[in-house]
Amino acid sequence: MAPTSLLSLVFNGSRKKANKDNDGERTEPSPVSIAMRTMQPVDPTRPSLAGLSDDLILCILEIMQDASPSSTRNCMLVCSSLYHYARQIQYRELSIDVDSQYSIICLENDSKDNLLPSVRTLSVSGNTQLPSTLNESIRKMTGLRNVEWSAATITKPILQTLQSSSRTKLEVSITDDTRHLLLDVVGSTALVSLSVDITYDTAEDCMQVTQPLKQVLLSCPNLRSLSLNLARPPQGCVAIDPPAQYIGIGFAAGEKPPPLQELRISSYPWGYKPADPNGVGVNCIGYPEEGLEMDYWVNQFDWSRLTRFEDVSFIFAHKVVQKLTALKHVRFTYGMSVIDKEFFEMVPSALESIDVPTLDCPGINGLKQHAASLRSLYIQQQQLTMEQWRESLISDDNLTLMCKSLPQLREVGIGIARDENDWPYTTLDILITLPQLQSLELWFELGNAPPRPYLTMESAYELSDYLSKRSSTLSNLRLHSGFPLPLGYSDFMIDEWNWSRQNSATFECQHAERDDDAARGEFRVRCPTLSDQLNRKAYCIVKGQEELKDLTEYGVDFRVALQGPIPFQEWMDLWHGKR
Repeated sequence: MAPTSLLSLVFNGSRKKANKDNDGERTEPSPVSIAMRTMQPVDPTRPSLAGLSDDLILCILEIMQDASPSSTRNCMLVCSSLYHYARQIQYRELSIDVDSQYSIICLENDSKDNLLPSVRTLSVSGNTQLPSTLNESIRKMTGLRNVEWSAATITKPILQTLQSSSRTKLEVSITDDTRHLLLDVVGSTALVSLSVDITYDTAEDCMQVTQPLKQVLLSCPNLRSLSLNLARPPQGCVAIDPPAQYIGIGFAAGEKPPPLQELRISSYPWGYKPADPNGVGVNCIGYPEEGLEMDYWVNQFDWSRLTRFEDVSFIFAHKVVQKLTALKHVRFTYGMSVIDKEFFEMVPSALESIDVPTLDCPGINGLKQHAASLRSLYIQQQQLTMEQWRESLISDDNLTLMCKSLPQLREVGIGIARDENDWPYTTLDILITLPQLQSLELWFELGNAPPRPYLTMESAYELSDYLSKRSSTLSNLRLHSGFPLPLGYSDFMIDEWNWSRQNSATFECQHAERDDDAARGEFRVRCPTLSDQLNRKAYCIVKGQEELKDLTEYGVDFRVALQGPIPFQEWMDLWHGKR
């Protein structure tokens, strides 16, 4: 049997850098290999795991990993055989940062330990040169199904390896740092998903992306998901006019991408040809077609397979709505209520999930139209101004009507206001009348003068306890205090932006993993901005197992998680190093 301390060291250091509790340096334990020995039953006369086949043990551990990852980690401490079986299950997902030498060393050890065939999802990131052994490592991942690629480049041998298996799907993310990657994937048959998120100052900047992007869209036959965010950087007090030159993709003469299943357009420089030949506008000089580019997309693309539609212009959505016969999922981050209502009433398919900023977007009648199929509903917008945010909240009367009209909902997320100086128990009671509710996500306001009670780890336990006692189906609860402003929202509010970012809090509450705790309706709460070690410390403090001492040594996130938002002036002093 392998020593417990050694197994623990290998598990904790094999893939992640060690957590840090303060501003000290991260430490990275050296990878250690443990030889596998055959399991022997303690009592040969009784049933034992040692008598099961490898495949059956792996099936058991896979179910355990899904239900309780900590139980899988505990199994690793039993013996070297279970350690190796569990490692195979944990290696379903593997991340490689080519900028990290430690990550490369771990990959080499994984290969030596024959863990690579277990990998199902591979994520590759980083801006430096790819290691020469990476292609050979990928070839050993015989169970590979999905590759998420955000590294700056990808080699032809790696692309050939991915394309040699019809089961392997390539998902590529393009940013300002990796825009040259577009040319590498032209013609790839493995590419199924492409995300382009870049900013541009000039027409030339944008066309350096849109021209190779067009080549990719026309040459990759298996592309099914496309996300576009081609935007100009946040403007200061003096805004520069967009270029008059056409800088979009430029489909013309019947050109179009393969039939898409998912489309997201956060920002795109739509082109057009003015009716007046002498007309002057933006993004129009050199547009190769007639009329509006939106109309070309609507009329030429094959929309019959589109199931997910996100962040698109409400004008574009209205133009294409009647062609979306397979649509199931819709997400609008902004909109115009009159046109949005028409979209939800006119869409010919039955929607399964809707994500909108306000209830006015779909309207109660629009939601009722999809009541039989709707399983997920999110209604929430960014807290740009507290007055605007409060006005967008759903009233208790409308919430009651919504819950009665949509009994099939399993997943709900809404913005919610406190009840003066208390939690909104009346609103919570309405939400838990949903008979099949499994997941609930709530956003509370933060504002410049944070209302009480504060959302902390202790209050998150209180809210999860309150809800779990009243809803037997609820298994996941996610609570937010604040919705940080997007960077660049106002250059004159940089301190306010930093304050809202650092004083916002999120807590994830899930049923306890132990069956006896779960049977009592107990939840385990964690703050995703804290390390595992700090989450354990916070838990001990909340449960009275550890005394609350000076919190400053553990950072702002730890203090906010336990005590709530820091007063603005005190935070300013901390931020600017006056304390």
